[in-house]
Amino acid sequence: MHKSLTRFITESLSRSPLALPYRMSQQVADLFPGQFVLETVDYDFDVDRFVRSGQAIAFPNEGTHSQVYAEWDGETKKVVTRFDTGLLDILWHGHRIHVMRVRVEDVHDFSYVVADSWNVAEAFFESVCRFEDNDLDSVLVFSKGRCSRSPGLRRDIAKASFDDLVLPEGFVEQLVEHTASFFDQKEMYESAGLPWRRGVLLLGDPGNGKTHAIKALLNLIQRPCVVVKDLEDHYRSCEPPVNRLFRVARRFPTCVVVMEDIDSMVTEYHRTALLNELDGFASNSGMLVIGTANNPEKLDPALANRPSRFDRKVTFASPGTVERQKFLVNRAPWLADDSALPEIIESTEGFSYAYMKELCVSSMVAAMGLEGQARAYAWVDCAVALKKEVTRAKKPAQNGKRGDDS
Repeated sequence: MHKSLTRFITESLSRSPLALPYRMSQQVADLFPGQFVLETVDYDFDVDRFVRSGQAIAFPNEGTHSQVYAEWDGETKKVVTRFDTGLLDILWHGHRIHVMRVRVEDVHDFSYVVADSWNVAEAFFESVCRFEDNDLDSVLVFSKGRCSRSPGLRRDIAKASFDDLVLPEGFVEQLVEHTASFFDQKEMYESAGLPWRRGVLLLGDPGNGKTHAIKALLNLIQRPCVVVKDLEDHYRSCEPPVNRLFRVARRFPTCVVVMEDIDSMVTEYHRTALLNELDGFASNSGMLVIGTANNPEKLDPALANRPSRFDRKVTFASPGTVERQKFLVNRAPWLADDSALPEIIESTEGFSYAYMKELCVSSMVAAMGLEGQARAYAWVDCAVALKKEVTRAKKPAQNGKRGDDS
């Protein structure tokens, strides 16, 4: 009967992407007869970090080829090894445990814990996950329906600061009030009988600092965050990716969910699930959702115009005359006293911060070795040339084409 049931399930799944995970699970069980197999794709099951911390001893199985990558960590000045695909033998609290990991299409890591009893397999899994759960400043990336930790993004966030942006006076304080201050207002929300959750939508053309501002906010807030890369559902599981995303976020007492380019990310397929999550059908207590949109006119009105979903909208406009002058003088202080500065400022009207940055880079290269008036007018020439590029770039955008990332 058991073989017939297995064959029935296999045939039922044969036309589904879910067939592969099931076949893999079946084959692992066949490789270890009489032992208990626990299967997981949980991002918290990070055996590498668990072993590196001294919580267990691990070594590649001698009878199986395993891929173990070595990387040089420039910050700690140490070699870091990462077990990718294969079989590990692990000694943990007197138990010998096997952990098999298989990476599929660079999307999912399927891990299998093999032990003499179900209790040992489950206890080991719980111990690894609890160790990871103590990492309260987690930075997670949600992609293809799964979460993974991102040390690189975590380092980028740690370096981000509002000092690197030139924004209108009072703008940063307003943004912080709408976002970071939320986490200090739990009692105020509860005393007013309001659910302790908030949504903020950052609007504006590409290149005006939305992405950098989010990183600076995350560095300031110092809370776990989930950054959504996409809402694709690689294996079309029963749980929609939006629901899976918010379920992960709810694992933390407080959390920031970042959804950049929400105007292009959210399709009709995701719409209902996202609206339900933002409406709080499940408890999203302590959750701040930050979305960005380059083209707010493309947003579903049900998403953009209902306060309980996104309570505040903050617009990142292109820099005005004052901001452009401050931006240039910050990067080239000698311009402050140069007669060419007004001409450069006038030539950069309509520039985004990204184009202002490009102007500084290209002008510094063009003016290398020059002095006096020649140096100043090298900047003027670069500004005029970039102005033409900006004008060309705006024409496709006006015809409905999407610009670069912010």
